[in-house]
Amino acid sequence: MSCFKQILILSFFALILAGCGSKTTVAKGDKFIVQEEIRENAEIRLDGYVDGVQVTLPEGTVLEVLYTPPATGNVIECIPVELNQQKDSEEIESLLIPERFRFKEGYNGYSFAIKKEYIGSKIKKAN
Repeated sequence: MSCFKQILILSFFALILAGCGSKTTVAKGDKFIVQEEIRENAEIRLDGYVDGVQVTLPEGTVLEVLYTPPATGNVIECIPVELNQQKDSEEIESLLIPERFRFKEGYNGYSFAIKKEYIGSKIKKAN
């Protein structure tokens, strides 16, 4: 094998390894901080079905991952655990989710499906 081919193959493997190591891993319980305002649909869980409402998550909001996403998944399911320096979950919920959902019979909570592509731009992993 020529020297050029060996260098080319080694460079290829080095790029693959460098790319694999640079991805941010996401696991249940991880926290992310919103870096710039995000407009997303809140998924509202009601008995028997799911509804939604568009919500603005302001800069500084802290999101907690609810489930470890599959490696091939494109979204992170999470809920805000801090919003405008408020950490009380019921208060955060009342600020984000309209009463017409919260007081509806069968209401079981809410979550957000945040795109993984936002990591490093619109959201960053908390330390």
